[in-house]
Order: sequence, then C-alpha cells, then structure tokens
Amino acid sequence: MLKPIEIDPKTFLREHCSLPALPEAVIRIQGMMQDKATDSAMVAQIISGDPALVAQVLTVVNSSYCSLPKTTSNVKYAVAYLGFNVI
Repeated sequence: MLKPIEIDPKTFLREHCSLPALPEAVIRIQGMMQDKATDSAMVAQIISGDPALVAQVLTVVNSSYCSLPKTTSNVKYAVAYLGFNVI
C-alpha cells in the first residue's frame, strides 16, 4: 500500500513552482515600449537577437489569425505588421 503524499501548502509553491526568468531581450523590449521614440525597427533588432522570440513572432504573424497572403520570415516586417500591442 502506498503512503499518501503530504503537501505543505505553506511551502509547496515556493519550492516546486517557479517561473523561469524572462530573457534579457524581453526586459529590454518592455523598457523600450515606454519610450515614445522607439520604432518597430529598433524592437525588431532586439527580437532578432533571440531565436526563441523570432520563432514566436513569426509563428504569430504567419498564423491564420493574421491572414497574410504569403508567409514571411522578415522580423522587421512582422513587428511592424503586428504592432507594439501584440509584441
């Protein structure tokens, strides 16, 4: 017979459930969004330096939700098309 699992609710989340740190690129982009002088080319340059972010942005822009006539692999175009609210 198996012994029941005991979970201490006071420490369980702190010890077993932690979120990974945000990539540096995400933190930089969040900071840039506060600046009115930021343009899509600047954001695209930072995204281009992080392969995971490139994949996420291109997945969204090439999804059926955006309905582009053809797929794109241009991050600068994807950022401009999606806009800062989506990014």
